[in-house]
Amino acid sequence: MKLTRKTLLSFLLAVVLVVGLTPITAFALDKAYVSRITLSGVDFDDDNDFDEDKLSYDGYSNNGSTRVSVRLGSDVKSVEVSSDSGDDGTIESNNDDVNIDLGDRGDTTTITIETVPKDSSKHESVTYEFEIYRFDSGEGRVRISTGTLYFYEGQRVSQRLNASGGNRSDISWDDIDGNWPDDLSLDSDGMLEGTIDEGEEGRHEVTVRAEHDDTGMWDEKEITVRVYETRAEMEEARGNDDDYVSSSSRSTVVVSRSSSSRPSSAAATTATAPSQSAMITQVQNAAASGSGTITQRFRNVTTVNKATMDSMASAAGNRSIRISSDRNTTAGELDVRITADPKQATKAINLAGATSLNSRNAATIEAYFERYFNNEVSVVNLSQQGEFGQTVQVTAKLNNPNLNTGSLRFYSFDVAANKYTPINTGYTVSATGYVTFNTTVGNYIVITDKALTLR
Repeated sequence: MKLTRKTLLSFLLAVVLVVGLTPITAFALDKAYVSRITLSGVDFDDDNDFDEDKLSYDGYSNNGSTRVSVRLGSDVKSVEVSSDSGDDGTIESNNDDVNIDLGDRGDTTTITIETVPKDSSKHESVTYEFEIYRFDSGEGRVRISTGTLYFYEGQRVSQRLNASGGNRSDISWDDIDGNWPDDLSLDSDGMLEGTIDEGEEGRHEVTVRAEHDDTGMWDEKEITVRVYETRAEMEEARGNDDDYVSSSSRSTVVVSRSSSSRPSSAAATTATAPSQSAMITQVQNAAASGSGTITQRFRNVTTVNKATMDSMASAAGNRSIRISSDRNTTAGELDVRITADPKQATKAINLAGATSLNSRNAATIEAYFERYFNNEVSVVNLSQQGEFGQTVQVTAKLNNPNLNTGSLRFYSFDVAANKYTPINTGYTVSATGYVTFNTTVGNYIVITDKALTLR
């Protein structure tokens, strides 16, 4: 048979059509994706969301083991889980999981998850690796707590910057960007030293970085340095700063969230609480010496009797009155402030509180929620159990830098009833990381940035 040009062209066109209509998947290797991989009790370096396009993860855990669970994709037959700690297993349904021993503090355990596709002729196996560093509770999760610094011209400075998340020797500091006053320098141990020269008066903005040497976890923060001409001007400005409380000592203590070294809320402050009669006297003096709203701030107040509240309300007369109690850290920084109105008091109330960095109990609640809920949280331990009997204002250090401050949610957690209740409140977050909100109920306040969701 003789092939004419027309016949040849028809044949080539038919070949092109056949090839073009053949499914591409018959010739390509597709990854047999899983829908989700969850490692309980583990924080990933970037975020806690599994990304099927990412094959390796770095994570951190303060638990001795982690439960690995996988939601199988439609093309996945099963997954094989193995680890260099010797634990392994097979997950064949969404109800299966494998428990992996993470070893001792300081160990890094590699967990390998290999998919087994239903049809190996069309899909390749995909291997995900999770390297998990094991640390004690709170160690490695670095959070810089130093905010505004106050100095005056001619001052000789020797001050340590503060960060939580480990022993002081495990955290390295570095200047990222900034405008320190001349002759001030920050070393890798977080010590700021030098002498403030004349002519340095004004506001200086600097950005510093603190990194845990073992875990590699870090925090960056912009710090404001305020320099005044005289010591008197500095002390006046510092005393008027709600986010800063003057300390009688320049020595500082790094607060660790490790259970062996975390101080209790009582140990996080040194000032003596005033007596009930002394509180009444201070309000009476304030009422006699000024006009407008009476704002009286105390330190370390716990329970205020109903009779004391009534006496302060009476001393205020026709004027509005607000009283507050500050609880400070050992470094002299504000930790929690609770503000109440004596004229609204219906019973005795407790004005004590502490954040998870300064309360063993609050840190335990934080670890509990982050273990069982798919949420980052920050916890404030309010000593008031149940209702305050009025609406109080709470200002507390927001100690979790991973929270989205634009979408915060608040819950009151009652340990005895094992029940959490949403708090409907507006809030503000200051530039120095303090959140202010209203509540009518105490207990543990759990702050997160999305609805609480069980893992």
